[in-house]
Amino acid sequence: MIFLLFACWLPQALPPAHWTALESAATDWNTTVTRRIRALRRRVRTIDWPQGYEAALGLELASERIEATWLARATGTAEDPIRRPDLDQRIGCLFGQLPPAERTAFLAAIRPRP
Repeated sequence: MIFLLFACWLPQALPPAHWTALESAATDWNTTVTRRIRALRRRVRTIDWPQGYEAALGLELASERIEATWLARATGTAEDPIRRPDLDQRIGCLFGQLPPAERTAFLAAIRPRP
């Protein structure tokens, strides 16, 4: 999910090979770190230990922030509110298998309301 949000946020175009490398690295981090922490958090919830759950949740969120920070640094980007990416085109390129109705619903959900 972090990769998808990052792809929407990034204010510049990247070559397809760069996207592929970024997606691979993000997937690796998500699989080896974030998902394991998430599984731990869910297991802790079942033993009724609120402090442990909160600690695991904080660790999971930190893991996602690390991934997002790494993606930003790997692309050498700084936030640029002036340049806006073509989100529909980006989502189409990155997730071509996504049905058009789902893509439209997703874009409607993330776009700021006037």
